[in-house]
Amino acid sequence: MDVLENGPSSRYASFFDITWRPVKDELADKVLIPTLGDQYGAVLERQELVLAYRDGAFVVQYFDDWFPDAPDTYGRILARALGCLDVGRAGRRQRG
Repeated sequence: MDVLENGPSSRYASFFDITWRPVKDELADKVLIPTLGDQYGAVLERQELVLAYRDGAFVVQYFDDWFPDAPDTYGRILARALGCLDVGRAGRRQRG
């Protein structure tokens, strides 16, 4: 899980045979694991991937499986959540 969460900076990364610089640049520093039961777009459309908070960290849950989000994504996750809160407050102010 540490390798999934921290990528090449994981202290365990060297224990695995992972190509951190593949042919496609957009896949650099990523670990791909075959867990989805359908095409990615179809899984997203059915909302089968769920962002959750577990044991002090953000994770993506897919049915009974869960995968850690990289800590450097927490800012974007929290910014979006705060944005939703701001919209809610702005709406109440206008009505009040």
